[in-house]
Amino acid sequence: MSPSRSAALLALSVGLASCGVPPALQPPATSPVRPLDRITAAPPEPAPDLEAIARTLPTRRRPHLERLVAAGGNPDLSADVPPLPGPKGQPLSGYQWGLAVGHVPEAWKAGFTGRGTLVAVLDTGADPDNPNLAPNLDWKDARSFVASESDPVDRNGHGSHVAGIIAAAANGTGVVGVAPGATILPIKVLDATGWGADADILKGIDYAIRMGADVINMSLEGLFDKDAAGEKARVAYTTAIRYAESRGALVVVASGNDGQHYPLDTQYEFPAQAGHPLVVGAVGPFMGQHPELAAFYENYGEGFLGLVAPGGGMGFDPADGSPVAFKRDLVLSTWSTHALPHIDQGYPFGPASHMFLGGTSMAAAFVSGVAALAREAHGPQKPWLLKRELLRASGPTDDPEHYGRGLLDAQRAIARS
Repeated sequence: MSPSRSAALLALSVGLASCGVPPALQPPATSPVRPLDRITAAPPEPAPDLEAIARTLPTRRRPHLERLVAAGGNPDLSADVPPLPGPKGQPLSGYQWGLAVGHVPEAWKAGFTGRGTLVAVLDTGADPDNPNLAPNLDWKDARSFVASESDPVDRNGHGSHVAGIIAAAANGTGVVGVAPGATILPIKVLDATGWGADADILKGIDYAIRMGADVINMSLEGLFDKDAAGEKARVAYTTAIRYAESRGALVVVASGNDGQHYPLDTQYEFPAQAGHPLVVGAVGPFMGQHPELAAFYENYGEGFLGLVAPGGGMGFDPADGSPVAFKRDLVLSTWSTHALPHIDQGYPFGPASHMFLGGTSMAAAFVSGVAALAREAHGPQKPWLLKRELLRASGPTDDPEHYGRGLLDAQRAIARS
């Protein structure tokens, strides 16, 4: 693996996802014991200088993808897909199969929408002009750490999609987020191509901590060789994630979309393998069937995956074994009206209000939304306790390799244990 490849951070989306998908694709008793009050009253560890750590990492980027005008089809789902009202009466929420699979409406009926939780989304930014997303954005405090893009406006779409899964507003303009009462803090650490630098991501984590984020969502991955540079990156990400959790933020990350079994002998994946964040794999249907099945693209492994959540399903064409996706098996969420037209893995993307996408990015966002519901239900609590509640609310499963503790259930996550 080349150094430039190993240091690049890729926003996770499977790509068989845009509204311009070709017609053929449409239809995981002698030891002393300290008193509990002494433990909880222990002074916090000194804050690490994450800015200084970030400066020690090389800034390497993948070259920008050639930007091509998306050919054919209107990416606006309001025109491409007839309205299908669903939970909370939103005109497109009937396509949000993941809400039912994760028992989210039951949490809403119990009165929980994620109020009082600030979720920092470290991604490509967000769209402040999308009416389905803007009401729940903390735009005043939104920031960009990407040198080439000084504002947090999303010119890719991925960050807006992730943010919408977590907390799209229930205001009759499209879909509804898992936690429509939560607040999103957009922090841009990836550029319009979906790639970025490790240093920018570390700065983003530091900013999220300073802004008091309760949950930090990172739907991104970086692949690193197990060498001196990889070890430096491991220490940097571990330091940042552990500090975030010591300051009260639950860190939720995507497992990645490479279909790899972890751990690997020669390669790290960060941030998933740094500091023990909550690592999320994906489940999804194929042709509308079995939405609880683990997605073939997720990175997996017992002890690596924490749990799974709806991320979108795909299958294989029996004729040639190529991946096949039906849009309604993917995850519908908000998109960015500022997205630059581009081709990703052969499929056109561009400005739109909503988009179908699939990947562990979407699953991680779902978990961050449920974390907001659980925080409202149980009150503020230490991240390790919230993580334990979410793991307890998952499963059961007899396949920890592909499901971790199992499929997250929002109704169980809000229940008193």
